[in-house]
Amino acid sequence: TTDAIGKLKDQTTSRANLELSMPFGNMLPSLGVRTKKIAYKEPDPLLGGKPDSMLTAGVVTVNYQFSSSWLMLFEALKETQTSDVPSAAYNNQSLMLALVYVY
Repeated sequence: TTDAIGKLKDQTTSRANLELSMPFGNMLPSLGVRTKKIAYKEPDPLLGGKPDSMLTAGVVTVNYQFSSSWLMLFEALKETQTSDVPSAAYNNQSLMLALVYVY
């Protein structure tokens, strides 16, 4: 895709996602991997070049359905972004536990 949001922000984004899941009774575990590459077309004078970045994420999710209305969700995420711009590179790890009521 091309996100045209100004001369210095014109970029090309490539994405790939893969998710595997298999139900076990009331439980639905899944494993996913996603990548996203962003390449800017114009050099940014403030950064001194064309910034490129690559985001890679791995996620493990488990859904457990208590009843037709209640669902518990657990998610573990590890995300890493590499970039030739030091301030844009980061690592993120997060855990989420949620209780969902479907009406």
